[in-house]
Amino acid sequence: MTAQDRIYKCLNPIGKQNPVDLYPLAPRLDKLSGKNIIFNMVVGAEREILIPLEKKLRHDYPDINWNFRMAFKPVSDEEMGKTDALIQGVAF
Repeated sequence: MTAQDRIYKCLNPIGKQNPVDLYPLAPRLDKLSGKNIIFNMVVGAEREILIPLEKKLRHDYPDINWNFRMAFKPVSDEEMGKTDALIQGVAF
């Protein structure tokens, strides 16, 4: 038997996921133009992800007032009062 005659069988490691119901935590913004959005990355070690993502979001959504920050503390109530939405990134 040659290497070309061998047949390998394997199982898909992804498996099958049952559908789940989604419930939003907040209503969607009616339009994004002119909105203030904070993108908060909770750890500082993920620069290789955050920097390209920041450039892409600024390019794709130029009418949004972005506030990108890398902080080890959560967004304060004062900051949240001045913003329309928050994208919170957490990585380990």
